[in-house]
Amino acid sequence: MHTYYSIRLHFVIQYVQVMAKKMAQKRVTGKDIASIAGVSQSTVSRVLSSDEPSALISEETANRIRQIARKMGYSPNPIARALRGEGTNLIGLIVREIADPFFAEVIKEINSTFKQKGFNVILGHVHSDPTEGRELTRILDSRQCDGMIFLGDLFDDMQYINEIREEGHPAITMCRGNQEEKVPFVNCNNEKGTKLIIKHLLDLGHKKMAFIDGGSIGDIQERLETFSQLSGNNPELTCKVIKAERNDFNGGFKAMNTLLASDVVPTAIVAADDGMAVGVLKAISKSGLKVPEDISVAGFDDIELANYTIPSLTTIRQPVDEMAEIAANMLIKMIEGEPLSESEKYVSLEPMLVIRDSTGPAKQK
Repeated sequence: MHTYYSIRLHFVIQYVQVMAKKMAQKRVTGKDIASIAGVSQSTVSRVLSSDEPSALISEETANRIRQIARKMGYSPNPIARALRGEGTNLIGLIVREIADPFFAEVIKEINSTFKQKGFNVILGHVHSDPTEGRELTRILDSRQCDGMIFLGDLFDDMQYINEIREEGHPAITMCRGNQEEKVPFVNCNNEKGTKLIIKHLLDLGHKKMAFIDGGSIGDIQERLETFSQLSGNNPELTCKVIKAERNDFNGGFKAMNTLLASDVVPTAIVAADDGMAVGVLKAISKSGLKVPEDISVAGFDDIELANYTIPSLTTIRQPVDEMAEIAANMLIKMIEGEPLSESEKYVSLEPMLVIRDSTGPAKQK
């Protein structure tokens, strides 16, 4: 009897694989699975809605249904789950700038980490517009997300984040710098990272530095404030700050061209993030100067591209994999109704200095 069912299941699975290809363009339903398994739709629903065994359904039948569902790529309808009062296993992720290479790497880690824990991530991009962020939050809310992550900050966006929290939705923030309003967060220690960069450049003998500021973004503002404080406390340093139009490649390129046209050209550049640092490298190369022989360049974030620029970029590494893991554990704990301690709510991880080829001893005159 056991052999008969094994053979029968083998042919059923083969049939499922053929059917799965035909149904690739449409969502697999419980009715589809019931038709192949030779059982009622209600039986499929009972099996797939609970991991607990049912006295009404044999273990063999339940296993067959689950195996067919896996082969067909079945996933439960989140709206239907929500209407039954169950979790949807959906996480809403709202990101400030999806084109930002650092955020792209964070999104990848968040998605991978949550998937390992049985959750799917719905991504929304708000183009740095808080009004759009509010609308997108409502759209994701309509999908019945179990929790929300806000990656990067927008101007005056705390109002709608707090609205979401007041409505009972678990929400955390990432990569926004320390906030006055205490929403649970996961950040990197921007102050510590900036100090590591400055110390590295001072050790190389640099006395003339410039900081390229990317705007009123929480993380970048903390880096700017630390740079300004350190340079102000060191009378031997000649430092300036130049504001880029945007915190991207072109913003860094234009800001560096402005510095190159000034009366006093710095021997070291600290870009507020790696994207701008890549633009800085391009501007210096086009000017005929060399990095690091004439000007040293350092960034912040350690995006993948930093290892492939010419020369490779000295930068500060944010522990993205660890940040994603902590964020996932934090949000899932909130979703399950478990309280967070103060140390679990507000996490600031340690950065690491990565020295590559773009920094060297200050040029002697």
